[in-house]
Amino acid sequence: MRKVIIILIACSLLLIAGCSRPSAIQTDETKAFQNDILSQYATIKQLTIDSGDTGLSFHFVMDGSDNELKAIFEETRQFFLSESVQTKIVKERYADKHATRNFPYPDVEIVFMLHDKDTADYKYTSSYYGSSTDPSIVDNYRTWYYFEGNKAGVKLEQNRVS
Repeated sequence: MRKVIIILIACSLLLIAGCSRPSAIQTDETKAFQNDILSQYATIKQLTIDSGDTGLSFHFVMDGSDNELKAIFEETRQFFLSESVQTKIVKERYADKHATRNFPYPDVEIVFMLHDKDTADYKYTSSYYGSSTDPSIVDNYRTWYYFEGNKAGVKLEQNRVS
């Protein structure tokens, strides 16, 4: 009985230690982007850029208008799609590191939490892949989806913000 308890505790510790937690991405590019966007929009209270095991997240805590939210999304999307981010973060941190996986490239989400809430009010997502089952179908982050609260996602028209 004692051995069973020890094995269960050991397995639990391995499981807890094995689950990756998001970690902040701090590169020269992300620091410059954070400084620029925070100085440009006084309504942004906080911006965190995190990487998890399978994705990259931009989390904005802010008060602002719909027009500001859309402008911030577009600037963030352009930053994410920039050559330097695609090379130094997406390719080097994810694709090269996870080359043995079927889907080594990360998903991306841009999340807006209004009025200091802990839940997403608005979220935009995209994926490198055009299929969740076939890694040979590549979208290269061209297709974006918009979510409002818990509602179903809406596909954005090419180069148009909802």
